Amino acid sequence: MPRSMKVFVATDGSDYSRAAIEMLIRLPLPRTVEATVFTATPEFTPINAEHKALMKQLGEEAERLVSKEVEQLGKLGWSTRTLVREGHAAKEIVEAATESESDLVVVGVRGLMGMTQFLLGCVAQKAVKYTPCSVLVGRVRDESTGSAFVDAESTQIRPLRVLLAYDGSNAAKAAVELLASLPLRDRADVTVLSVLTVATTFCGLDTIERGSDSWLLRKKKLRGELDEATARLRAATPDVIAVMRQDGPDASQQILEAAREFDVDLIVVGHKGRSAIKRFLLGSVANRVVHHADRSVLVVR
Repeated sequence: MPRSMKVFVATDGSDYSRAAIEMLIRLPLPRTVEATVFTATPEFTPINAEHKALMKQLGEEAERLVSKEVEQLGKLGWSTRTLVREGHAAKEIVEAATESESDLVVVGVRGLMGMTQFLLGCVAQKAVKYTPCSVLVGRVRDESTGSAFVDAESTQIRPLRVLLAYDGSNAAKAAVELLASLPLRDRADVTVLSVLTVATTFCGLDTIERGSDSWLLRKKKLRGELDEATARLRAATPDVIAVMRQDGPDASQQILEAAREFDVDLIVVGHKGRSAIKRFLLGSVANRVVHHADRSVLVVR
């Protein structure tokens, strides 16, 4: 019997954390999930009674916060627990998630908790960089950009729109396998994007490159890998399309532009991927996508 999926949810009660948890709930995850809801409080040595009272108040607020989120996640049928620690949020998240052998860490981008800054922007970056598992970075969407989860015409919950960046690397294949392992069915529309980057656009050399035999071989290889990935995902959901682009040297920019074009809810990228064709989904690309995306991002290891 396979073990349950372990999800580590970092929250500070802000809209940013709420967006991350809402995206987590929207993901078609299996029912066998063990969720740990975590928050951190400042660590300092009290020097008087007022400081002790403040520490107690912050601790009580933290317990109420994680208990509230656990109650909601418990309605999904998940096994849940709470965890509160004192210390720097990023450090405590990385250590606690690693200790619990989590499969997925969930964080928002930035927020406030009570009288203290939780700075999830910094936390999210460090979680992506240092945790040994996948990380879901939730973002608050601007309503003017659309992409509400409820269809405007039917008022029904629409499928989750997912953009998967794929380059044939081990990290990208891991992202495909993760999505294919989920009970997607008709609950997600997946666009698989491959970008064949151009080494340079100086003095028309990009045009020369595109006409070379090596370029055509690379393009053919990537097309084949893209088709394989699409076929693998269709085993989980019929709503999969493949898109291939070959404009410019910056893969991360192509990913972000495609996310806006297809109005997706979630971008999925591999971390530390290395393409046999070209450096595409390296950590730097994944980090740029996390940093610049205006929607949620799932970074898969």
